[in-house]
Amino acid sequence: MRSGIAPTVIEKNLTQRGLDTEAAAIVVSNLMQAKAKALKDAGRKNMLYGALWCIGGIVVTALSYQAAANAGGGKYVLAWGAIVFGGIQFFRGMIQSLGR
Repeated sequence: MRSGIAPTVIEKNLTQRGLDTEAAAIVVSNLMQAKAKALKDAGRKNMLYGALWCIGGIVVTALSYQAAANAGGGKYVLAWGAIVFGGIQFFRGMIQSLGR
């Protein structure tokens, strides 16, 4: 499956190697369910880390802006990399967890 072989071809190969048709179908079904669960879990993990990076970037930006404003002006940090790339990772994870 990892190589992109169709489930029907895998079932056929398993039956050619001596497994009965019903057992081959069960094996392929279990593999497909495990693959879907792994993708969903990886997507949730990407959503979590993406959200943490994005929110962290927003917090750093807000705190440094507030510190600069309280000092009567000055420089502050715009953590755009963490915000943008965290948002991208979050949405990639969302798409991944939906199975698309």
